[in-house]
Amino acid sequence: MNAPSEQPPTLSVLSDRARAQIRRLAERFPHRQSALLGALFVAQEEVGYLSPQALADVAEVLDLPYTEVASVASFYHLYHLRPVGRHLIQVCTNISCLLSGCDRVVDRMRRRLGVEVGQTTADGMFTLRAAECLAACDRAPALMVDDDLHGPVAPSTVDRILAAYASGTPPAAAAADPSAAGLQPAVSGGPAAPTADPGLRQPEGGPVLLRYVHDPDQADLEVYRSRGGYEGLRRALAMPPEAVIEEVERSGLRGRGGAGFPTGRKWKFLPRDPAVTKYVVVNADEGEPGTFKDRTLLEGDPHRLVEGALIAAYAVGARQAFIYLRREFARARARLERALAQAADAGLVGRNILGSGVDVEVVLATGAGAYIAGEETALLESLEGRRALPRLKPPYYPAVKGLYGQPTALNNVETLCHVAWILARGADWYRQQGPPILVSVSGHVARPGVYEIPLGTTIRQVIERAGGMREGRAFKACFPGGSSSAILPAAYLDTPMDYDALARLDVYGAMLGSGALIVMDETTCMVEVVARTVEFYRDESCGKCTPCREGTVWLSQVLGRILAGGGRPADLDLLEGIARGMTGTCFCPLGESVPPAIYAALRFFRHEFEHHIARGRCDVRAPVPAS
Repeated sequence: MNAPSEQPPTLSVLSDRARAQIRRLAERFPHRQSALLGALFVAQEEVGYLSPQALADVAEVLDLPYTEVASVASFYHLYHLRPVGRHLIQVCTNISCLLSGCDRVVDRMRRRLGVEVGQTTADGMFTLRAAECLAACDRAPALMVDDDLHGPVAPSTVDRILAAYASGTPPAAAAADPSAAGLQPAVSGGPAAPTADPGLRQPEGGPVLLRYVHDPDQADLEVYRSRGGYEGLRRALAMPPEAVIEEVERSGLRGRGGAGFPTGRKWKFLPRDPAVTKYVVVNADEGEPGTFKDRTLLEGDPHRLVEGALIAAYAVGARQAFIYLRREFARARARLERALAQAADAGLVGRNILGSGVDVEVVLATGAGAYIAGEETALLESLEGRRALPRLKPPYYPAVKGLYGQPTALNNVETLCHVAWILARGADWYRQQGPPILVSVSGHVARPGVYEIPLGTTIRQVIERAGGMREGRAFKACFPGGSSSAILPAAYLDTPMDYDALARLDVYGAMLGSGALIVMDETTCMVEVVARTVEFYRDESCGKCTPCREGTVWLSQVLGRILAGGGRPADLDLLEGIARGMTGTCFCPLGESVPPAIYAALRFFRHEFEHHIARGRCDVRAPVPAS
């Protein structure tokens, strides 16, 4: 990516329509710079890329320094600072897609297009890029063409995908032929009716969060309300805000974004003084490799999130809530925009909601491609229109000094969907359901997807719920909580998927995290998996602190050397030493997410590293996936 010029040009390129659209964006926020990320996409869509002239126009409309606008544009992955093809192809190469043969899809794309990754075809039709996790791990290997998500994609379907876009045929029309596997844009969510394991304790009355997500009408307000939607909000508004918080705390709900902090307790940290401006922020920037549950909820049950956000705003005394949505979630964005418009028309959002005298506005904001924005303070920086760099804690705990320096309640999508159900049915009912959690299951299982399970279900039971191992192969290892968690071998299969049970294991970094269970069978090269994990964090590091910025590069170099056949016996101690240097020393959790995989892989699969070093090749023979 080329760095933008430091000096603003004088030639204007944005139309009056685009300038007006940017001004409308700015009107949604208390501070105009918060509109910058969205404004840059407006400019990019009109010009084709963010030329220096386009950046200057955005700076002018928002009355911001050109250098600030250019700096923000250069930070995020989804902004183009040089021309790209008419169609942008992004092939996911992260762990779940790696396990499913994404390298063969990339190779086929390269050969058919005649370009390398990062290049544009000579006719300007396609630009090919490798992408990090697209939150479509149940459709691995997955790819995006523009805003369309496809998967699972086999090498044999690549030609038809390219032909469809080259001819201008809409993807849905191209997929009308049932044999056109891989052409139909994917919908996350896994099987609509997974087979129940008779040995698995089921929530009373069936699933809770996934109850309606596979019904295409669930996104409609009338249908949602006919099923009890917004009754949780109505009940909350009839209670004192403190009682709402007590109800959530009594339910035992813990944050489902990864940290697992008790939700009610988090809300109690915000001051009760009504004179203090407070905000609610929803983290819908799901990016943890292996995680796709939030995307499923956003696409399948958008009003549930809106209701949960409104309840949270009432409970903490906020008059404005912001949903920070991952940019790649085009389908979820359309569903949320429609849901918010319907809710506003029905008096559920805005002034005097449900005639209660309570005012709550909900603003849909955009991310721009940065995993670091999943860290809560980095997300707030991004929402304020800046680079997503984490803030120092203390003093910048969100509940104390959050968005615009004001107390802020920040929760993820699944957490707030739980809140809507808790207020609708009560804390006692909710606890009787397990309580329920969502687990994203991907990798070498028969039926990847999002599964709702009672908290405490074992890893083995979750895998059985997902149809068991693919093709009868043997389990080798898993990430129980996304790539930020430690790798667990078969000896830990009977560990409950529970915050405390995983944390108590004798494995550093074992955790429930975001509930992303990535399953690997005996054909998996653990050296390759660890190398890809480190590469992800290397590329997503914001560079703010030395241990993360340098440590991830050093680890990646050593692992690359081992995979290339040039490893040395001393490299294993070197890997462990670098990981120790990163443990407890990084500025935020991103860098701290790297050592658990290193420690676990060297402890449980050291022989694979030793074989690579001694023989210069892998001792695992993975079968070639069917085309």
